[in-house]
Amino acid sequence: IGRVRATPSAVAYADRWRRSPGRFSVPLVAIHNRLDTLLAADHAYVDALYYCPHHPDKGFPGEVPELKFACGCRKPEPGMIRQAAEELRIDLARSWYIGDTTIDMELARRCGLNFILVETGHGGRDGKFPGEPQHRVPDLAAAVNLILGQPVAAAG
Repeated sequence: IGRVRATPSAVAYADRWRRSPGRFSVPLVAIHNRLDTLLAADHAYVDALYYCPHHPDKGFPGEVPELKFACGCRKPEPGMIRQAAEELRIDLARSWYIGDTTIDMELARRCGLNFILVETGHGGRDGKFPGEPQHRVPDLAAAVNLILGQPVAAAG
């Protein structure tokens, strides 16, 4: 985590409503607090954290009907990234997006971000959008090394 401090700005983006559309299984505030605590232990921080509470699909137990619609902030739509760029004065062309899905890759493309696909998690195998990532690395540590211009092990 300490190596990330070399970057001028860090923003976290989440749309984790797929697992529990319309509600979180763990309170969002608790997740944010834990993230802040872990980062602070290494003198790092996130400038802002954005999340999308919307979900276009209906029919899940416990969902909140008012949040069931397609929006401009849910990946791969660029609304939330553009909001962060405006609020934090981020130059998207000089910024990086790290993700594990083709949805992440498409979001980065729509926003003009540099994209790194990590092979952990989905590893780009979701098949929702065509194309090849700009960069492919084995894990988050390798993505950080790539951004910082350090040697990176080849992805599998």
